[in-house]
Amino acid sequence: MILRIAVIVSFLVFPVSVRADLPPASVERKYERRAVFIAEYDQNEDMVLQKEEITAMIEGKFKAADKDEDGIISAAELEGIVQRFSADYGEIYGTVLFKQLLKLRHRLGNADRNDDGQLTWSEYSTYFNKRYKRFDSNNDSQITVQEFETDVEKD
Repeated sequence: MILRIAVIVSFLVFPVSVRADLPPASVERKYERRAVFIAEYDQNEDMVLQKEEITAMIEGKFKAADKDEDGIISAAELEGIVQRFSADYGEIYGTVLFKQLLKLRHRLGNADRNDDGQLTWSEYSTYFNKRYKRFDSNNDSQITVQEFETDVEKD
């Protein structure tokens, strides 16, 4: 009994330290999701997104969203982006899917520079090229897994 009390008191007085060099589990999961993202668009499979791969990804996503191929992502097509993201990545994001969907809606809204509820190629490509360029911390026109693990995304 005395030993059990001593152990409990030692935990209260000398709490188990959390290793400062390890990120919390939620951050680790975010890093894992970002690695999956890189792998999905990394055409040469070197786990680095080169400028050409980023450009191809942005163009591909725009074309996939522009269902009627009129060069504009309409409000309905914007909603389709959100629905597809939810269907495609729901399992990967798990309990934080709702938060990620809010971020996606926010990003799409920020890309709409003239607030007309739709995105032109110019609006879309300008916004997403700038967004991914922020991850390129050494300005070498590519994004490594380590660079993608930074939290420079704020919009």
